[in-house]
This record gives sequence, C-alpha cells and structure tokens, in this order.
Amino acid sequence: MVRSEPSECICRRHRWVEYAQKDRYNASQVPPEWHGWLHYITDHTGDELLMLKPRRYGVEHKENFSGEGEELIYHSKGHALNPGQRDWTRYQPWQPSKTS
Repeated sequence: MVRSEPSECICRRHRWVEYAQKDRYNASQVPPEWHGWLHYITDHTGDELLMLKPRRYGVEHKENFSGEGEELIYHSKGHALNPGQRDWTRYQPWQPSKTS
C-alpha cells in the first residue's frame, strides 16, 4: 500500500511504499498510477488518477509473478535479507594525523 503524506508534513519529506509482506516485495507491486506520485512526477495520488483514468484501456495492472522464489527477489547489498550480505561501509572515516 502506498501511503500519502499528511498535508502538514515538513517539505522535502520522502514518499515511500509499505509492502504487505516486508520480506517478499517487488517493485512491480507498485501500480503505474502510484509510480508518478512516488517519484515526485505528480502530486496527484494513485487513487486520484484512477478516478480520472478512462476505462477504455485493456488489462488492469498486475505485479510481475515471473520472479517467484526467494533467489529471484532482489535485495540490495546492504539489505538485511540479502543472503550475500557482508560488512561494508560507504566511506572511509578521516583519521587526523598525529603531530607533536
């Protein structure tokens, strides 16, 4: 389910998706109507766009089921559910040189 921001939110707040199953998700589960809102292309939510969308288009959106199976679900390298997760850092901290 894609959540809408409350109107009193601080600007620059990010938009996000809350998937039904937190350990099994796929980007294709986000309907195209919500894609534009999620990526700041439009401020109209997916529900608003569905009301405006003409019904002449053929098939309704379905998620991609071709990636069934745990090995086909993508998790980034730092994701807790990635089986190949390793200890890594994004940066190397600066160590000041000791001068006496």
